[in-house]
Order: sequence, then C-alpha cells, then structure tokens
Amino acid sequence: MAVNKDKPKDLEKSAPPKKNEVEIPQPQVANNNSPKKKENTDANGILRVPIRENKDFPEKKINPSRDITKKRFPGKSLNEIKQIYIEVSGDEVLSRQIREQISAELQKTTGFAIVDNKEQADAALKVYVRHESDGDEPEDKSVTLIVRLVNARGFVIYPNLKRVSGWKYVGVISKLPPRIAQDLAKTVNGKK
Repeated sequence: MAVNKDKPKDLEKSAPPKKNEVEIPQPQVANNNSPKKKENTDANGILRVPIRENKDFPEKKINPSRDITKKRFPGKSLNEIKQIYIEVSGDEVLSRQIREQISAELQKTTGFAIVDNKEQADAALKVYVRHESDGDEPEDKSVTLIVRLVNARGFVIYPNLKRVSGWKYVGVISKLPPRIAQDLAKTVNGKK
C-alpha cells in the first residue's frame, strides 16, 4: 500500500484517495485569534485568587483574651486604619525588594502611613513571597505573593470577604505591588 506524499496539500484535500493510496488526515486548526485568559487574570498577566477557609475544619476556638461579645469586629476596622506595618516572609532575597515596592505603592495609592515599628501600627500587611521562575531581567521574575491585612488584635480585615483569609497573586515581580495597592485602595474606598 503506498502513501501519497508527493501531491500538494490542496490536491490531497479535494481529490478522493485512489484505491491503493491512504488518505493522511490533516489536523484541523480552529481560527481563534483571541488568547484565552484565566478568569481572574488582568491585562498585566497577574492572577489573583482568594484563599478560602476550609469549611470542613472545626470552628476555631476564640482566644479568651479576645472579647468578641462587645464588638462584631474586635480592634480597628479597615476604614479606621491609618498606619500600616509591612511584614514580609518567605523568600529572603525578594523580601526586601517586595517590601520597598509595596510600601511606595501603598503610600501613593491609599494614603496609609507606613511605619517601621509594629507597635506603632494600626495593622500589619502580611505578605508571603515565593519565587516561581527567573526572567531575563531581575524585574521579570515570576513570584507568588499571599497578602492579608491584619489589625492589631490579630483579625484579618483585608480581604473583607466572608470565608476568605487572603489574596494569592501570581505574576511578574515588578507588576504585583501596584496591583496589590490598587486592590486595597478599591476596598478602602468601598469599590471591592
């Protein structure tokens, strides 16, 4: 049995195979020029997903020193926060760079005062950094950041969504701090 390899592709599609020839199927390519984006990915390629509390875990026991009977939200709420301490953990090499960039962006975007002493702060922005991959340039490194804002009493006040304990951001290191600051500013201004 012979395979027809000499005919041009145009003739292969239009002419039926002869008795001793085998038709070679051609792959079908969809004409979809629009790139598919993940649902939570923005124009800069930053993925943001919520970190959800697992409802299968037993209810957390409240620390007796935290009296939650008087207020629904012990400690200061997000709208009452004026001073923030930025606490970065994880990748030691990237931690300083991320802290400086987030600090600058938060001051520009939200108006929060960034303090170097935890005791002076109304809340701590806790950021966990994980290095994902290297780019050609240092600012092209891909990282994962897990972000939450915790008030002085230890309660998560951002994100302020039910059963969400933080935001996970994945993207290029140079583009993440502006996005984090914008998201926090939108929440502070009531735009979620």
